[in-house]
Amino acid sequence: MKPLSKTFKYGGFDFQLLKRVGRVALLVKAKPRMSVSYELVILQERPTECVGGRDYPPRESLPRTSSWGRLGWSYGRNERERAEMKLRDLTQSAESALQGSAKTHHNDESMLSMGKGLFPRWIANQ
Repeated sequence: MKPLSKTFKYGGFDFQLLKRVGRVALLVKAKPRMSVSYELVILQERPTECVGGRDYPPRESLPRTSSWGRLGWSYGRNERERAEMKLRDLTQSAESALQGSAKTHHNDESMLSMGKGLFPRWIANQ
């Protein structure tokens, strides 16, 4: 699986990874002559696929636009602290869910399989 690059370009914007906890990533998003903003995302695992005639290996990617608000959030130039608070909330929620799950599951693999639902395997990668 190819991890998300620490810097990349997409949609005319430059992105830089600021912080990562498992599969939760805080990115700064910038465009020349524009102020910066922040994106908080739960990274998605993409399979090997051909898109627009180009082959891509298995990789991490940003969530689809249709998942925004559930797997990705945007914050303005003065909202980095809010984005970092959301990052902490997401990772603490996932940890709590795993701890609660540990009371009913006796094997780690079954606890991690819950990653297909609300908490996609980010915690497994910490």
